[in-house]
Amino acid sequence: MPIRMVPDKGDGQRSNRPPRRSSNSRAGGGMGGSLLPMLLGLLLKKPKLLLIVGILFALFYFFGGSKGCNLGEGGGGMIGQLAGLTTGAEFDPALYDQAEVYEPLADNVNAPLPERVTLERYCPPRLNQGVQGSCVAWASAYAARTIVQAQATGADPRQSAFSPSYLYNQIKIPNSSCQGAYIYRAMEHMLDGGVLPFSQFGYTDQSCSELPDDRERSGARQYRIKGFQRLSKGADDQKTDMLAMKQHLAQGSPVVIGMMVGGTFMQDM
Repeated sequence: MPIRMVPDKGDGQRSNRPPRRSSNSRAGGGMGGSLLPMLLGLLLKKPKLLLIVGILFALFYFFGGSKGCNLGEGGGGMIGQLAGLTTGAEFDPALYDQAEVYEPLADNVNAPLPERVTLERYCPPRLNQGVQGSCVAWASAYAARTIVQAQATGADPRQSAFSPSYLYNQIKIPNSSCQGAYIYRAMEHMLDGGVLPFSQFGYTDQSCSELPDDRERSGARQYRIKGFQRLSKGADDQKTDMLAMKQHLAQGSPVVIGMMVGGTFMQDM
């Protein structure tokens, strides 16, 4: 079962260098203070930019003021808005690097891929994860694992779907208030411990504290996956290998991805 996680542009890692301290920090200097002379010079050279700046200032003042840019606030600030673009997936480059890399079987010239591939007939019904950040488990257990099972056995995916709660409750990030998990951990758990059908371990978005007992863990082991791989260019290159993704889909293998969502995707949720 292949996996793919897309980091933001850049290397996705923070610099180990300590932040610079501005001598004008007490008076509000720092990055803004050092850029002010440059911005003033640019505005003086191009007076038309003053009109744009004036409009932006007016919009800022009348439609939110400083509250809209308060990075320290939870729900109302910029960080709160960015948090709204995620539904639970977390990205850790070091953890992602542990996954085995898939090598494409052939090029698209000697072994042409089909123009279109769909695994929809093996998919369970689309459901809503609610307010819980369990999207990793929904994508990995409920969607991908169900697709594999339906293909292998011919079972109706509407009746044989797997439980997102069984997986998420065991792989969630500690002390995260049910708001996050890593795709690698999901695959690792399904490889070693398996997952239970939805009918045997229900889902609620109000809690992630219920853990399976010994009998349930034993039953889940019969649904272990055989393996998983990350679809990147190489062991040291985490850029997405689109050919590998297409080959997996053409062979009937589901591909689990992580991405930022927003806009209309979040409506009516």
